[in-house]
Amino acid sequence: MDHNHFHSLVSLADCKTILGIDDREDAFTEFLLVSSTYTIEEYCMRRLLHKRVKEWHTNYTDWTIPLKEYPVREIFVVETRTNTSTTTPEYYKLMPETGSLENIPFLLHIAPTHKQNRNETIFIKYIAGYKTSEVPPSLKDACIELVAWKYARHKGKKLGVTPSNKTDGSLENKTPEHVKELLEPYRRKTI
Repeated sequence: MDHNHFHSLVSLADCKTILGIDDREDAFTEFLLVSSTYTIEEYCMRRLLHKRVKEWHTNYTDWTIPLKEYPVREIFVVETRTNTSTTTPEYYKLMPETGSLENIPFLLHIAPTHKQNRNETIFIKYIAGYKTSEVPPSLKDACIELVAWKYARHKGKKLGVTPSNKTDGSLENKTPEHVKELLEPYRRKTI
């Protein structure tokens, strides 16, 4: 596997240095990094790493459309699907502005001068998420701690089982509480 192109909030080199993991454990460490990143994204209810996103919005009540992923890096296309007319950038505004690394949901506001029929479907194509080099320190810390926790569970041959003082063999939570605390600011808020 190419060590520079796998889905992880932390690089393999940084993880090995921080945790003191031997080079012979590269493949297993990569697996733990990827699985920890997906666990974190599942807990946060959103994708955190840089990716292309396509969304279709219908039946919106106003001309401000909440985008599903954030932070938004770049908008490629905003178009109505009934007549596939592309909306040019002067007719929409992103709040906060494109490229902002604020950890809040982004809204796309379409200018009143360009409003079409509200029953039309709006197609939006954009890039959202953190580049690997821009992942906030607390997200990196959470990923490293989760990798360390999974690594210790594996080495202790106690994967998925509660601590040895319990004899019922019940499964333990897959995300430790201290990791959840680090992730709370990045978790999607639901109503």
